[in-house]
Amino acid sequence: LNASVAEVADRAVSNLESIRRAADAVRQMSAEAQDGNQSMGRLGAAMEDISRASAQISDITKVIEDIA
Repeated sequence: LNASVAEVADRAVSNLESIRRAADAVRQMSAEAQDGNQSMGRLGAAMEDISRASAQISDITKVIEDIA
């Protein structure tokens, strides 16, 4: 009986360690996902800036062509 109790206790400790490692991995992945979302937000903003700048360049080019 003592051996069975010890075995159950050992498995419980092992399971707890596995759960802690899994929780740490989930926290790490969550942080990385948040970083990825922030990067995607910055990328989207940069693409909007590029689009606006491109439209301005197009307008300037049209004015130059009209003058020429």
